Amino acid sequence: MHKIWMVIGLLAAELVLAQTPPRLRTPVVENQGQVSAAQLEGQAQRFPQTFFLEGPGDRQVVALTFDDGPSLDTPALLDTLKKEGVKATFFWQGQNVLAHPEIVRRAVAEGHTVANHSFSHPNLSKMEEGGFWWDLQLAKTQSAFQQVVGFQPALMRPPYGFLNDGQIKALQARGVHAILWSVDSADWYHTWKISNESLASAQIHEVVAQYLHPEAIVLLHDSGGRTRRPTVAAVQTLIPAIRAKGYQFVTVDQLLKVPAKLTSAQQAANQPSLDATLQQFLVLFNEPDAAIRAAGWGKILSDDYLHVSAEGVLRGVPAYAGLVTQLRTQMMGLKLELTTPVQQLGEQALFGWRVMDAAGTTVAKGVNVLQLAADGRIKQNTVYNDRQLQ
Repeated sequence: MHKIWMVIGLLAAELVLAQTPPRLRTPVVENQGQVSAAQLEGQAQRFPQTFFLEGPGDRQVVALTFDDGPSLDTPALLDTLKKEGVKATFFWQGQNVLAHPEIVRRAVAEGHTVANHSFSHPNLSKMEEGGFWWDLQLAKTQSAFQQVVGFQPALMRPPYGFLNDGQIKALQARGVHAILWSVDSADWYHTWKISNESLASAQIHEVVAQYLHPEAIVLLHDSGGRTRRPTVAAVQTLIPAIRAKGYQFVTVDQLLKVPAKLTSAQQAANQPSLDATLQQFLVLFNEPDAAIRAAGWGKILSDDYLHVSAEGVLRGVPAYAGLVTQLRTQMMGLKLELTTPVQQLGEQALFGWRVMDAAGTTVAKGVNVLQLAADGRIKQNTVYNDRQLQ
């Protein structure tokens, strides 16, 4: 009878553990623009199959994760992980993936999981309208990984932890999991506040050791700030200390039993939409404020953008921005709109357009052909006006 009650007790404990809501174990650094624990925990409860703070059970395993790289500090971190036989998960920015492709390839070759951390680290929750958050941040980073290592990750982490519920639903539809954290080392903060690197490293170690728990997802950084040497040093002491407590190390996909890479079908479905990019183009063209237009063109036009028309060829974003400013100065209230649905074939799109003056009178019309670059931005815009088509 005693053994029966022991078994019942263990089953009850497992049931309670499985039903315990996921939570952030470490305090949030105040007044530093971080997402609140309440928001993270609420979204983890509302989207238990897509939005994760920690593993679902009580296995003695830990997932070390590193954000913002790769950087010049990353090879030293990879050296430590290789020496200790530990596999980690790296949430990297697309711009850094393209800047350090050899580091990305090394991490993948050594068995680490690589994942999406946006292209340039904005607050994605402020970019939901118009799909900018996906097309200009996540899809661009997926394209960067595709270019460098030949696949696209199925895991992402939002910068600062901010995502709206609608964005989480969109990720779910795309087969992408949002991975947050249960233990925030605040290594960026301690390295910023403590100039002595040894003391900063010791503080990072102390935070992780204090809040470590079964199936924890630990947040660290391998890029950003003045240096990540204190983080690398902390990892060197943390790995044996964590092992001494009986823990093993796993990657996030192993912890959660989810795919690390998208399938070919998912990749094809998640390609940047020319139609969405075109809508962003229209919004910018019709924006009356030249400063806003200038800031926005670089996000949707590639650096080697070509604008081809009967008047000639313009090369580069500044040249096209100057043309639009000239047109809007000559004709106040200028407005561009589509006259036909977008017909898309691969990375090209054909559509009809017209330009109207402030009174709504059509002053020009024609057909355009757009082409997308690998990062989802427009690389060429060929304009055929009505006179050319007649």
